[in-house]
Amino acid sequence: MNTQRPLEHATKDILRKHYAQVSYRTALSAYRARPRWLRIPWATWILTLGTTLFWCFTAYQTALLAGARSIQAITSNILSNAIDVQSASDDALTTILIRYGAKENSLISQGQYWRFITPIFLHVNLLHVGLNMLNLLMLGIFLERLMGSVRFIFIYMVTGVVSVIASFYFAPNVISVGASGAVFGLVGAYSIFV
Repeated sequence: MNTQRPLEHATKDILRKHYAQVSYRTALSAYRARPRWLRIPWATWILTLGTTLFWCFTAYQTALLAGARSIQAITSNILSNAIDVQSASDDALTTILIRYGAKENSLISQGQYWRFITPIFLHVNLLHVGLNMLNLLMLGIFLERLMGSVRFIFIYMVTGVVSVIASFYFAPNVISVGASGAVFGLVGAYSIFV
């Protein structure tokens, strides 16, 4: 009886690997059948560029709200907060993030349901946006080429919104932002092909 257990496990493992290879080959043949211009991962590049530019805008707005008026003061404010976690006394960043759509349970409860989507595109600092966009590029280019842009955007957005909903229920007193949930959704999609 003990000898059947490892055999069962080995058989399931072999089948799982076989189905993953078939799935990968199917996606790869669909990718090769597309015209050359459709092979470019446009959605990944647009999401990365748009999210990064949105962070630049919110970092600029935060610096202005914190009292920076000259180019040097604005640059200094942005760079000094590039990798730091926000101090408790700094309300400028919190104010800007809430203004532009951070997940804030009390506001969502008042009917601002768009806040289930916008936190995916907001980030706290340069390190936060940099790591998320690096992972988006690494996973997104591969996945978008295999799945196509529509499926890729669907997975990215649905997993991002699901992560914000989870934050809404499991971290009700926390203001949250970031694309980490969407990126982890891409990790899940990637695991299907590997």
